[in-house]
Parts: sequence; C-alpha cells; structure tokens
Amino acid sequence: MNPEKTEEKTLVSGLNLETDIDTAMMQLSLTYEHFSHKKMNAKPPPTGNMPIKAFHLIQSFAPGECDAKIAHAIGIEWAKKAFGEKYQAIVCTHTDKAHIHNHILLCPYSLTGEKYN
Repeated sequence: MNPEKTEEKTLVSGLNLETDIDTAMMQLSLTYEHFSHKKMNAKPPPTGNMPIKAFHLIQSFAPGECDAKIAHAIGIEWAKKAFGEKYQAIVCTHTDKAHIHNHILLCPYSLTGEKYN
C-alpha cells in the first residue's frame, strides 16, 4: 500500500472491511488468525507446507485503457462479484507503471471460517 503508487492511499479500498486501511489490514489479519489458529506474522515452518496467509491477485489494464479511478472501481466491483459478502479483500490500484494495475489481497478464510479453494 505504498502511498507513492496509490495516490497517497486514495486508491486503496477494503471489501467487507473498515475504510481505514490500517484498520482493514488488522481486521484481515484477525480473521486469518482466528480461523487458521496461526499468527499472521509467524515465521514459516522450516519444512513442510507453508500456510497460505493471503492470496495476491493482479488485475492489469493496457496503457491508456482507463484512468486510475475507473481501474480502482473495476477492481472493487470484480472483487465483490468474485468473493461476495463472505470474504475480506483489499484492492490497491497502482499508478507507478505505464499500465495501471490493481493488487487484490484476499484473506484465505471467509467471515464464517470457510477456506477459499
């Protein structure tokens, strides 16, 4: 959520989260920790499977295809349609490249504890 890449965080929104991004990150972490029974900032195990703490999706637009605000609105709308009211996600629109793109961070657990698969 780099302020230089997201127009001073104006292009950062949460889905099923508070509007303040720091609070949203805390909520997403608490959901993960509650249902996974693991700490978000825990070191990965030295062997075996690493826990999925979040899914990172990138949605890119061709240069000139749309402006940052439209790209951000598209990212939010897509996340709503894809994950609905059950999952928490953060949409960050980056403007630091020739192509505008959204980073979508999805909590791997729904608000009712279902694991996204």
